[in-house]
Amino acid sequence: MRHEISLIRSGERVAARHFRLDEETWRTLCETAPGLPLLGLWCDDDAVFALFLEADRPLLASTALIGGRYHALSAVIAPAALHERIAQDLWGAEPMNARDVSSLFDIGTWRATWPASARSVPAQAGAPAAPPDASRPIAFPPDGAIGAPLMALQARPWSTGLAGMAIGSGYAHRGIGSLLRGRAPDEAMRLIGRVSGAAYVAHPLAFSRAVERARGQAVSPALQRARAILGEIERISAHLYDLGRTARAANAPLFAAHTEQARETLAGICTAHDLPRRLTDLVAPYSVRHADRLVGLARSVADWAPGMLATLEGLLPTMKARLVGVGRLASERAYAFGIGGLVGRASGRGFDLRRFETGFDPRVLSPGGLTGGDAWARTALRLREIDGARQSLGGMAEGFDTGGPPESRDDAAASEFREGIGFAEGARGDIWYWVRLREGKVDAAWVRDPALPLLPLLPELLRGGDPETIAIVLASLGWSMSGAEL
Repeated sequence: MRHEISLIRSGERVAARHFRLDEETWRTLCETAPGLPLLGLWCDDDAVFALFLEADRPLLASTALIGGRYHALSAVIAPAALHERIAQDLWGAEPMNARDVSSLFDIGTWRATWPASARSVPAQAGAPAAPPDASRPIAFPPDGAIGAPLMALQARPWSTGLAGMAIGSGYAHRGIGSLLRGRAPDEAMRLIGRVSGAAYVAHPLAFSRAVERARGQAVSPALQRARAILGEIERISAHLYDLGRTARAANAPLFAAHTEQARETLAGICTAHDLPRRLTDLVAPYSVRHADRLVGLARSVADWAPGMLATLEGLLPTMKARLVGVGRLASERAYAFGIGGLVGRASGRGFDLRRFETGFDPRVLSPGGLTGGDAWARTALRLREIDGARQSLGGMAEGFDTGGPPESRDDAAASEFREGIGFAEGARGDIWYWVRLREGKVDAAWVRDPALPLLPLLPELLRGGDPETIAIVLASLGWSMSGAEL
């Protein structure tokens, strides 16, 4: 691993944690099988970028495209294939010696070929690509419930479970990176705040941090604490939603009804403090709207949560038999594909970006032995994380102040190139943004939602399941097709 880090850091420093490599060094990197976890890969018309984790911190490598081509990382890092296919669909960049060069998102319905590229041309009219052949397809819409043609399942008779599965993606792609281009960061916030219904706080927070790093300024500890309060309340809300979906799929209507009622009660607590039900449009670069109301909100939620948790914990055992062993994600697969968030932690990958934030007790962030990797571990861990959020909120409310203006940070490279990487630990996992600014507006952007790295693992997680079991797996993962296809 040290050799790979040295290779990357031998390049030209572009920004604080971004190094530009020449073709030979990039090719050596592609032949070395880096031990660093890969977060993502993307392109523009001039270069290819690969974002790694170095000791849980981002490390970005890039190299120039040669005639629209580059050496493929997937030759030695299998999960890179997913990102290379997306880059090829959006920019037309060709990965040489790649594991898979088939289209992932471009299924023949786009009006343009390579829509993110300046080389884009109008697409030839034609019918969408047919979904993978299936003897009895089941369809799932962007929120993961049954409804729209996003997946096709190759099945044996349902009594014996699925023989195999192929994913027909491309129906939920929104092109968020392209939609951000040319917008001022403040103008972009409403779009960012609607990327995911489970991350009205987390997506804006990750984007805001990327913009703040690009501009070379840090925010006050008080502002960090305000953002953390919002993030933990959102975590409770999103976990309740995913618990309810899992309970419905597992035929546990009483548990589901209590989670749904609890989520509505939480929304009511927010409105009682004159804040939006789902905490929308509160986070922006350098600011949190209505920060003066957050102390009372945090205390109210912390006081309400114990009774709600006691009820759910009492009902939880009624679902155990239906969830144990279902949709098991092995620890080695979680590590290999960079699965973070609750899903990763339930599989033994203890990755949590909140460890780098103020106000969090490491003991609260521990999965506490709930690492079996199946739907039961994920469900039980959600309740544990709700309790952890309650504890964190109680501590954050103590000694809170509204803070002052942004603090200056001496980072000449980031300031000169106006480029930054931001992240947030959302309820469903780690969210990442890379943003490049030009004259105060977004020149380029890349986003990674926690649903994306799960996409190539779905066939193995769903294999052998009947329709009811498939619904349990998807709900317990908190998986969203729209999140995977940003």
